[in-house]
Amino acid sequence: MTTATKVLRSHQAEGIDEARELFREGKKAVLVERATGAGKTVLAAEIFRLAYPRPCLFVAPRRVLVRQTEKAIRSWLDDAEPVAVEMAEQHGLSEADGKGPRITVASIQSLARRIEEGTIDPERFAGGVVVVDEVHAIALAERYRPVILALRDAGARLIGLTATPSRKDDGLEEVFDGAVEPVTVADAIKAGWLVKPKLFLRRLDADLGNVKRSHGDFVESELARELSTEKALASICRPIIDQIDDRHGLVFAAGADHAESIARVLCTMSGEPGFARPISYRTKERDRVALVEGLENRRYRLLVNPSLLSEGFDLPAISFIANARPTSSRVRHVQAVGRGLRASPGKTDCLVIEFHAKNLRHKLAGAWDLDASDGPADLGEFMAEIAEREADEGRAIALDDLRALAEIERAACRVAIVYDLARVDPLAAMGLDPETFQVQGNLVTRPTDKQAECLKRSGVKADQIAGLSRRSASKIIDVIVKRSQEGLSTLKQARTLTRHGFDGKSATFDQARDVLERIGGLGWHLSPIQVTEIAAVCGVNVRK
Repeated sequence: MTTATKVLRSHQAEGIDEARELFREGKKAVLVERATGAGKTVLAAEIFRLAYPRPCLFVAPRRVLVRQTEKAIRSWLDDAEPVAVEMAEQHGLSEADGKGPRITVASIQSLARRIEEGTIDPERFAGGVVVVDEVHAIALAERYRPVILALRDAGARLIGLTATPSRKDDGLEEVFDGAVEPVTVADAIKAGWLVKPKLFLRRLDADLGNVKRSHGDFVESELARELSTEKALASICRPIIDQIDDRHGLVFAAGADHAESIARVLCTMSGEPGFARPISYRTKERDRVALVEGLENRRYRLLVNPSLLSEGFDLPAISFIANARPTSSRVRHVQAVGRGLRASPGKTDCLVIEFHAKNLRHKLAGAWDLDASDGPADLGEFMAEIAEREADEGRAIALDDLRALAEIERAACRVAIVYDLARVDPLAAMGLDPETFQVQGNLVTRPTDKQAECLKRSGVKADQIAGLSRRSASKIIDVIVKRSQEGLSTLKQARTLTRHGFDGKSATFDQARDVLERIGGLGWHLSPIQVTEIAAVCGVNVRK
């Protein structure tokens, strides 16, 4: 076989080297995690080039992936070797006489059926390489796991490719005994292989608190029913129309009926009959192809689908994703958002609209999960709250900016000074009039639990928090965050300084820390002369 002239990305070459080393160590099956759009198919094609002439098999979960992969492998190998297809009426492998193509791309459905029928023997791949794409969907399926295990146990070197391996049942560990260093979405964005997402968070006009759950997520039929009321549909479609601008892309819905309803309302509200089209498992294959081509040629602005396009869809030019199917599954969510992050000429970012709901007892996945997985467990919650505040002001926010602000706000909320601060009002110490933030009435939207916790940890009294509205709480938190960004004292620091005769509002964080250390060294009791001396040494003002 000729030498491939293409250039691998660094992570692709490193992944291949790591996998080969693991096999040399005696591993039988190696898991390779690569973010959507990071080039998993090219990685597989290069593995096949290196393994040739040993038998090579690529297994995919769906017809469209089989076709895409066959084309990609041929392109990578410059058509130097034929690539067989084993799917439905195509029998490139099962009818081969041993002299046919040594590289085969197969659908898992056809492969499983023909192994069961005896027309394909797993021993055929002994000493060869078997690559399983979207392995989280295939190897964890009861119907197909025995097929994957049979190929592995027959002596093939098994490689599992996935963008989303984190399934709750950890079933992949029963199949794979090794893994290479993963490349996450955040890694790929930082490297420039994927574009940055911009987040716009909106609340649904729907109560999902009583929607039944199964296996850790909403039961889709019940979720679809709640999200198909006219109010819920309007709360989904209006932000999409208002924010899409000149972009085109995908909307993810809770089932085929919900997808059709969203597409109908989008066309009606926008006044454009071709604004959106539904696409689902009900759609015939030839019609699916035509709809995707229509999106690519911008005959339609949006395709609305129930997860049909969350795997295997490859249209890098799209720059808009609306996730109208709230989910607790990070896997499902990352797959959906990843469809819009592929790099394309002239494309700088992807706008992601998230829809959340009230009265939820369970955490929902969101675009922040793309960049919060390596941070503290509660970082995503801070990112979600900031995103919602930005959306309330009509602004989308870039993911990296969102994380930076969340880290600042989280730090502000977690500053802990163990001194007794009860006798000085913390808001007054910051130069805020406590009375202006107090609101009355049963219809007032009170602070979220997270806002209340943030204010409590910052030193705001419980009775004051109880009298705040959600918006006033947001304003106070904004002041706290802004002070942190400007390097000024925290709310608790300001309160302590004010209590001891200093101007806590104007002090910097470092000045306040210095003053507090000196006050503590004097037993927390100062004379007027000591206050003046410390103020002069530390460069702070005395309270007027």
